[in-house]
Amino acid sequence: MFQYAAGRALSVRTGLPLMLDITHLSSKSHRDYELSAFNIQGRTFRRPGEGSPDRLTRWAHAIGLRQAPPDPAPIHTEPHYHYDQAFESLDQACVLDGYWQTERYFRGAADVIRQEFRPRRMPARVASLEAKLSQPNAISVHIRRGDYASNPEVARFHGLCDLSYYTAAMDRLAKHVPAPVFHIFSDDHAWIQAHFPKQHQWVLVKDWPGKDAWVDMWLMSRCSHHVIANSSYSWWGAWLNPSPTKQVIAPAKWFNDAPHDTSDILPPGWLTQA
Repeated sequence: MFQYAAGRALSVRTGLPLMLDITHLSSKSHRDYELSAFNIQGRTFRRPGEGSPDRLTRWAHAIGLRQAPPDPAPIHTEPHYHYDQAFESLDQACVLDGYWQTERYFRGAADVIRQEFRPRRMPARVASLEAKLSQPNAISVHIRRGDYASNPEVARFHGLCDLSYYTAAMDRLAKHVPAPVFHIFSDDHAWIQAHFPKQHQWVLVKDWPGKDAWVDMWLMSRCSHHVIANSSYSWWGAWLNPSPTKQVIAPAKWFNDAPHDTSDILPPGWLTQA
């Protein structure tokens, strides 16, 4: 989503069309391509196999390319994790190679990005849950466990937000939101029910029967305020809420053991909690 947002913002600024290389996203990989659930713009493609003379084998998130050019398009590679000032000078067809995980790349096109990240379809059950979550006192809390908890290498790199973080963040919001109701979103319902603190009113959002990844993220975005994990998934759940009065609390440390400069990861106004 960060890659799409950066590419789309550049497309909007330059007037050039957008193409998306989804070669590495498939049912055989650990990540499926699911942006088609949203109203995204641009054409997707998959690269041909190794050894093909087709120059599409070098394309990534290509901006401004309608067909294979005479020579490979210039590639602009993200030089570091924080904002790349050179992005502002891009004005021709190019390939974007990187993660682009900061709002600064697409802040100028925020309204366009939010509109295009709206679901194409809204099942009746999702609409029903959405209505319950769209209350002034509704707060989403995203707890990512999965490989953060089960894979020692992933846990060492990313880090796992512990209960003390969530308790402190919820206590903090409870001081400013009257009669708060915390709506818990997680990939580990059993752990939540066994370990989550009881001092605040909370509801585990678990009655959505589908498996589409976009659903929980969209439902999180319908809440009025947010407590997020060190996860781009919950980052987007909070960012897609367009309210100027929302309060968002994020972990003060985004990575546990990584050299990245994360000073640009959180938009202005988002709060941090140790």
